[in-house]
Amino acid sequence: MKSSTPVVEEQLGIIEAFVRRVRLIWHLLRDERVPILVKAIPVVALAYVLFPIDFLPDFLVPLGQLDDIAALMLGFNLFLELAPPEIVREHERILATPPSMPQLEERGKTDES
Repeated sequence: MKSSTPVVEEQLGIIEAFVRRVRLIWHLLRDERVPILVKAIPVVALAYVLFPIDFLPDFLVPLGQLDDIAALMLGFNLFLELAPPEIVREHERILATPPSMPQLEERGKTDES
């Protein structure tokens, strides 16, 4: 018996990619080398989603939600395109590197001094 179907695996992959992108954007927003005007792009996109006035009202299911998703994705993509590429690559490398576990490394060492 399979534990998951290809559709579920594909949906999990989409969710994982979205989470990675949000983490990347968060890191870039906190980096002082990224211009402040570029940092405003995802903030404005998020504000559009949270603001009660939409181009397409949310009661028009699913069109109301689609414009919110489109605004977020457009804002996120534009931010990543306009952010300095070398800084984006640097943060991608940082996020791809698994965090070290110093407490485990310390346990394995013996006191030789």
